[in-house]
Amino acid sequence: MNIKYLFYLATIALMIVSCNNNPDPTKAETTTVKGTVVEYGTNKPIAGAVVKMLNREAGRDTVAKTVTDANGRFSYSYKGPISFGLCSYVYKDQYFTEQGTDGPGTDKMCHRWGVENNPVLTAKPYAWIKLHVQSVNGNSSIHINPPIGSEESGISLNGSISDTNVFFRMWGNYYDDLNLFVYKGSNRETKAIPIYAIGHDTTSYEIKY
Repeated sequence: MNIKYLFYLATIALMIVSCNNNPDPTKAETTTVKGTVVEYGTNKPIAGAVVKMLNREAGRDTVAKTVTDANGRFSYSYKGPISFGLCSYVYKDQYFTEQGTDGPGTDKMCHRWGVENNPVLTAKPYAWIKLHVQSVNGNSSIHINPPIGSEESGISLNGSISDTNVFFRMWGNYYDDLNLFVYKGSNRETKAIPIYAIGHDTTSYEIKY
């Protein structure tokens, strides 16, 4: 057998191996994701929530989409392997989206290392706190930092505003410390008021400075 013939056979063998390493994309493996969406703080199942898998490496394209049933369960399938940029997100009216870290127990799950076995995604409900702010010293001013989850900026009031109401939207069914900074002349006093916001409701607090 001459050398040219052997070279010819080797070239054909390499072409066959190359073809086998590039499978037909239309025959990609189907992956199924199943899980449950519940409300933060109550663990009640959320019906009618939209669950989307987005590819964050491809302009946040929607790879798959479904809606939870009456028991908060969802299931969807897509073709292709799990990649670093694939994340499942929960969307529902009156609930926050894409806040907090990802993983079990949050409102998003990024599938870095494969599909979790029946993950529980927890959506944080909207809640509001109403602060009745009263000045008892006309020479003082106050700055109120927004609570966790709030999309509003902080509020600053001077002593001339003696009686007013301030509203913040925040994560529902959640405990937090409301940080206050009271200024009297050149002195600053810092206070932390424990608060709890009931989901889908308004909770009131009194603040005097």
